Amino acid sequence: MIHRTDVSRRTVLIALPLLAAESQAKAWGPTSVPVSMGEPVYRRDSIVSSARTADLLSRLRKTEGCMRADGFMDETGVIAIWQEWVSVQASTAFWRRHGTEYGTSTLRKLRALRPMTTHVQLVHDYPFPARDVWRVATDLDHLKTVTEGLLAFRNLPHGEIHQGQEMRVEVSLFGRLPYQPYEMRVVEFDDANMAFTSEEKGAGVKTWRHSLSVATTPTGSRLTERIEIDGGLLTPLFAAWARYMYRQRHPRRLRILETSVSRRNG
Repeated sequence: MIHRTDVSRRTVLIALPLLAAESQAKAWGPTSVPVSMGEPVYRRDSIVSSARTADLLSRLRKTEGCMRADGFMDETGVIAIWQEWVSVQASTAFWRRHGTEYGTSTLRKLRALRPMTTHVQLVHDYPFPARDVWRVATDLDHLKTVTEGLLAFRNLPHGEIHQGQEMRVEVSLFGRLPYQPYEMRVVEFDDANMAFTSEEKGAGVKTWRHSLSVATTPTGSRLTERIEIDGGLLTPLFAAWARYMYRQRHPRRLRILETSVSRRNG
């Protein structure tokens, strides 16, 4: 029997309860559209061994013609490897050499499947001055704190972000999966109006444009975040992950602010 925790310790990307089966089916389900041998396609193969999946993902990502490969576990414990290939021939050649242990593979037209860029927006209110919230939201040391247990970083700088800053880091999902290259660039930073925008990519994401602003309210302040995501075929899954991850940052920021005010008044 495969346990979800077993898979999370390897190279399989798991979003588990965050990624609804309905979204997966919408993005990857079967279709009657015929596939030409020479056009880009997506392929999904079902695997039952986490060790086997880790090995296959490593091989796929090094194989010419495979543009992308990720693994997900469904509610039944079966792991699906989702791939983008330049052609049916390239896909078939790989799987003839390596085969599947179990079950099904499906081919679909890549261009017919690719979802449009999606947007996620979150709004949170804080009973603290806007300037205090802004300082926490723009401090990279606090970024580590508010993402602890969800993401782990390597080579992340310290201190406040600034206009034009470029960061090439490595990121690990849950701090357990292998670290992957990730790039972040601060394209807009307006300290006076408390707003910034960063453009990010890596770890399977083609575009992750994150805009954040803080405004004063009668009860304190309001932080608004808008994330524009292009994850190709996996865009609905990345969007679900974004909603979850950014919601988790709110109570952690509250704790940071409460501690900061307590020390200041101390």
